[in-house]
Amino acid sequence: MRLRFDLWLSEQQQRGRAFSAEQIGWLEMLRYHIAASMGFDPKEDYDVTPFAEEGGMEGAYGLFGRELGPLVDELNEVLAEA
Repeated sequence: MRLRFDLWLSEQQQRGRAFSAEQIGWLEMLRYHIAASMGFDPKEDYDVTPFAEEGGMEGAYGLFGRELGPLVDELNEVLAEA
């Protein structure tokens, strides 16, 4: 799953999408959670560790804005398909 994430991240960067170090930290948390749970449920999972400790949904929206929903959907699709 790590390889899929790295490939996805590289593809994003090639498309001109740049992520800050803080955003990469959140993306890594999402990657780990998806690997452990085979998905991320936005209705429930922002309230669990480590997301809750980083501000939960509000913290994530503060970093990603409107891109958050599509990013979560994309990561769920790319990482949970294995």
